[in-house]
Amino acid sequence: MKKQLRLRICNMRQIKFRYRVEFDGKIETLFYTQEQIEQGDTLFSHKLCKILSRDEWTGLKDKKGTMIFESDIVRVIEEADEIRDILKVVWSYTPYDGQLGWTLENSELSRVPFYKDIEVIGNVWENKELLK
Repeated sequence: MKKQLRLRICNMRQIKFRYRVEFDGKIETLFYTQEQIEQGDTLFSHKLCKILSRDEWTGLKDKKGTMIFESDIVRVIEEADEIRDILKVVWSYTPYDGQLGWTLENSELSRVPFYKDIEVIGNVWENKELLK
């Protein structure tokens, strides 16, 4: 059975999304808050671009202060700055505690403090090769 590392969300967060869109023949990354989307203040609400992917912010940041989004690929670092694992961030049901939450896919680790031990190194849309 696969274990999954649960990400801890310590406080209420602003809901944000990262979109990959095709706009004028180029692929761009855009960031919008839920409020901007609800107000229709986006490129895709005006049908100016094609949405390729949408990832929700977990409410967490990595050890360098980079926001961690769903579908990000993160490096898990051990005490001696050695790479422990490279894993994908997912929203998932975790059987060991029966809850939904942000987890690291296929992780065999127990919980770790994210602000110290996790670093975003890419995402599955642009850097899929990092998971091999």
